[in-house]
Amino acid sequence: FIAGLKSRTLDDWDAETRHYRRSAELDSGFVAPRIQLAYRAMQTDRCEITDSIATSLADQRTRLTAWDRLTIDLLRARCRGDMATAVRLLGQRYQAYPGSLTATKQYQSALQRANQPRASRQILRGLGPGLYLPADSGEEVDPTYWWWLAASHHMLAQYREEIEITDRWRDSSDASWMVVRGRALAALGRESEALQLVHALSGRSIDSVAAPSLTIAAELAAHGHQPTALAVAESTLRRLELGPGLEPERTRNIALADLLLGRSDQERVALDRIARHDPDSVAVLEAEGRLAVLRADTAGADRVDRVLAEQSDRPLRIPTVRGALILARAHIAAGFGRRDRAVALLRDAGARGVLPLGPSHAYHADPLLASLRGYPPFDALLVPDN
Repeated sequence: FIAGLKSRTLDDWDAETRHYRRSAELDSGFVAPRIQLAYRAMQTDRCEITDSIATSLADQRTRLTAWDRLTIDLLRARCRGDMATAVRLLGQRYQAYPGSLTATKQYQSALQRANQPRASRQILRGLGPGLYLPADSGEEVDPTYWWWLAASHHMLAQYREEIEITDRWRDSSDASWMVVRGRALAALGRESEALQLVHALSGRSIDSVAAPSLTIAAELAAHGHQPTALAVAESTLRRLELGPGLEPERTRNIALADLLLGRSDQERVALDRIARHDPDSVAVLEAEGRLAVLRADTAGADRVDRVLAEQSDRPLRIPTVRGALILARAHIAAGFGRRDRAVALLRDAGARGVLPLGPSHAYHADPLLASLRGYPPFDALLVPDN
């Protein structure tokens, strides 16, 4: 079992799996290897393994600890796309094991992604920036703590409190810090300060600052500060060159910058490169769907939508991928002006998948959903559940 845990740090899935299986064979009463294998299988989109392990443990449930029962049940719920049940079970595990840092952190992040920022923030405040870390970490403050707390404020439109977090966090070298401060400045309409922040990044590698800069640009656009958003996108794009041998992430950033600038011809060039060369299959489908929208190719869009639907409707799937696949379908629908369909898909993405920092956070500054802003059913999705 310990050898399996060590293999995980080396990102050796095959070795990790062999060790867990061998551990379970050596002692059939030792459940931890199977639980760990189920967890890791879900993380790597091998949910058929997770579901199989849950089935195999069914006749041992009375002998399992509460931790193991709740964990295997919530993993199965996630794989099957029942996110409400998964969050409820995470809450039960947190209540049963309030001293567990793992139970606390996983429940807190699940609440955040389930569009419940107030409940997430309450847990974070109970922990504090130091207690969020393991006792043996040697660190005083985990940047992840500030990231989650800032995201809660952002989802609740508490942008001044978000700014105050970056004043306390003080690690301006961290890309997450740049994103948090920049999006809060953008939301508050402090455009000159947002520009200054982006310009301060000009001495750093473009690949390290392109994504934060474009996030700030998207936030500016979402809050009606279009000229400044264009200036940020333009300055970022100038440092990004589309040519042979570009890394996939850079090409995606080029496509996003062109999207924000409304340069559809250039955006198509970047998207075509993604569709042909990106190793991420979801990114390829997203690019193909966007290309169909830009070309007003309804037949092509319907073809991509069918593939996305088939993949997202697989009975067993990691929730982050399922959420991304459904969101890609919503992007296509929004691109063709099918607002009701887009909103229905966005609801489904949050109900059956996991989205970064929660639906209201993921949707409100998404430039591919800009056409839905002001549409009451869409605006209702941006309101946190609690």
